[in-house]
Amino acid sequence: KNSSDYFKSDGTFEEYSKFQAPITETTDEKILNGKLAFTREGNIVVSRNVNKEDIFKYIKGEIDSPTSKQKKVVFDSLAREGYTEEKLRELIQTDEDAKKLLAYHELSHKYWEDSSKDYYEGDERNADGTLVSEKINWLSPNKLEVEKRATLDAIQRIELEKSIADTERNAKQSSQDNILNFK
Repeated sequence: KNSSDYFKSDGTFEEYSKFQAPITETTDEKILNGKLAFTREGNIVVSRNVNKEDIFKYIKGEIDSPTSKQKKVVFDSLAREGYTEEKLRELIQTDEDAKKLLAYHELSHKYWEDSSKDYYEGDERNADGTLVSEKINWLSPNKLEVEKRATLDAIQRIELEKSIADTERNAKQSSQDNILNFK
């Protein structure tokens, strides 16, 4: 299956940007298994204790985890498109922003129904069809492409929210300035 088939969908970024789903937070490292967040069987789980520096270590591949190495490849690619660490630090200023990045990334996977597609195509499976987790190729082209899209969705959703908040703040300030001018 080629990647253009993979992304055929009736969805839009606008619909995704409004998409909501329950998100569970956990501190259980065994459940997280080296990840900061994941979606499994439609359930989104995010690390409760994550902070913004954890995010930057993770995406720079500095965490001993195959998915951290995967994120490094994804973010190196995004940096070539202008989403440098500096730009991301401007966007992700708080620990809450860091959690939003993770949650929105996972919401993208859920919205686009990535788990029902061939994300794990080519990965080894047991006789019962379950994945052999230690043999998953996290750097396969299909996974990198999906992770890049989910990450861009998350970044752009945060940018959109911050832009709307800035517009509302500026409108409120402008309104207050006009009131002051009439006195």
